[in-house]
Amino acid sequence: MNNKNCFCLVTHKYNSYVKNQWKRIKSELKGTGTKCYIMYDFTQPESKRDMISLVNDLESKELLMEDLFLFDETVVRQYLTSRGYDIRYYEGIPNLFYGNIMLAFMLFFLTYQTYDYYWFKEWDVDYTGTWRFLLDEYDSVDDDYLSRSCKAGVEYDSSWWHHDQWHLTTLKPFDNEDLIVTFNPIMRLSHRALELLDKVYSEGNSGFYEVFLGSVLKRFKYKIGGFYEYGDLDLDTFTYLSGGKSLDLRKSELVHNKLYHPVKESIYGNA
Repeated sequence: MNNKNCFCLVTHKYNSYVKNQWKRIKSELKGTGTKCYIMYDFTQPESKRDMISLVNDLESKELLMEDLFLFDETVVRQYLTSRGYDIRYYEGIPNLFYGNIMLAFMLFFLTYQTYDYYWFKEWDVDYTGTWRFLLDEYDSVDDDYLSRSCKAGVEYDSSWWHHDQWHLTTLKPFDNEDLIVTFNPIMRLSHRALELLDKVYSEGNSGFYEVFLGSVLKRFKYKIGGFYEYGDLDLDTFTYLSGGKSLDLRKSELVHNKLYHPVKESIYGNA
């Protein structure tokens, strides 16, 4: 690959599914120059429960400390507030990261500023090709922001999506036609896009990130794209679980080289 990438598996769980994902990601990206990380949110009850398994894997060297990025609400809030970030909770949202996981990604970027592109994949996204193929496919795509989907000028009823609820200091207000609404169970951001976002956030501007992010980058004329725009790699098919136990979509129905979300167990374990 020509670009220096990092690939982050973002999770608040460390169960067998997540561990198998991690092994597969590391194996399939070996030799590409891509640095892989587990971004582990230990704010949630599940994360505290699974910490025992995580510590055991650290002790056995199955997981290396250098591959692990730990964060929680307190760490993120304290550090980013010291940089001038306006940290807000949205009405009806159970925790900070549900409405603004981007804040954790900003902390990661500020900790590791050596990469050209930063991939962030939530734990319940799975892929029916190899991760190496996916990253190779986008290595020549120079978009600053790749999202699952991008829609312009879309209004949402929920107040925490709405741009009237944003806190803007140095930015002028956004008209509806200027908004870019995105959805990010998996996304890629360039180093220069993250630098801009850090500047904007540090000036005290804030908003719900899946609208704020694309809208800000569009205003500053950064390149924005979606995974549906290139080749056969798209997220048009969603896979939902029935009661969290079985997949509605079976192995025989899976499409090769396609991303699926949300997937709560391995798509390869269901015949």
